[in-house]
Amino acid sequence: MNEPLKKFLHDIAIAARQNLERHGEIMPVAFITGSKNFIIPCPWKNDNEKEFIMLVLRHKAAEVKADMAVILSEIWMSHMKPGQTLEDWDSKMPGQDPQRKEAVMFYVETMDGCWYGSAEIIRTKGKPPTFGEVKYNPMGERHEIERMQSILPEE
Repeated sequence: MNEPLKKFLHDIAIAARQNLERHGEIMPVAFITGSKNFIIPCPWKNDNEKEFIMLVLRHKAAEVKADMAVILSEIWMSHMKPGQTLEDWDSKMPGQDPQRKEAVMFYVETMDGCWYGSAEIIRTKGKPPTFGEVKYNPMGERHEIERMQSILPEE
């Protein structure tokens, strides 16, 4: 991840944190850059709406020959128990996990690779919600069933 991308993501995180602190939630949003730049609200409420928005983002990315796509959203996160693997996972979605954590998620796709970033949302009684530093990890090969991938057009 190069320095201009890190700065761009840092600036988005600052704005997202301010919105969360003011409004108590973050509207899912996508940033597409190419021959034109777009900020696209992604007000999904279910999986079908998420699938539709991914189609819209892919179309817009192809239209402007995008070289970067960033999706920002609130998510539920679960952690596997120590020693647990995907093979013995109970297939429970994080939203149904009683041990789930609320987090902010960044999906980042450039011509140089893909990254996933997240930070736990902290809700303290009497204080506005916030989140700490977003930690990014490169994403390896993805399973074809995953919706957040292949937003940018093929070269």
